[in-house]
Amino acid sequence: MELFRAVPGLAMTLDVRHACKPETLGLTHADCLCEPAPCIANLHVCGIDRSRKELGDSTPPGRDAVVWEDLARDLAALGYSGPVTVELAYPSHLDTADIERAYAGIRPSMPGAEDLSRRLSAWGVEFFREKFAVLLKEGDCTK
Repeated sequence: MELFRAVPGLAMTLDVRHACKPETLGLTHADCLCEPAPCIANLHVCGIDRSRKELGDSTPPGRDAVVWEDLARDLAALGYSGPVTVELAYPSHLDTADIERAYAGIRPSMPGAEDLSRRLSAWGVEFFREKFAVLLKEGDCTK
């Protein structure tokens, strides 16, 4: 925060997956927002489902360590109006067959989303669109 105070206009991406580590740092999303909120230019989100340890951090969103609706509400209250970017990545420690098994329950949420990459992407976008509805404005990207 000293850097942001020293350089007026400097902005940051808040990567929620890396900033919010309740099990190791004891930090919640609110801890990550308090001071840097005015400097956030981009909110970067990713599923943080700690119940699926075999997948690691880059999981599809679901039973996450972050209550996304609370994060969105708090950001809206702070006047955040920037973009929300969604990260979806496969765990690098799994081979292709293990990845297919791990994500077998992810079903297409849109026509044409048949392969795993498209199913996972469609699921993540649909999930976060609902959770961040309070931040979305009419005309925002919906795909």
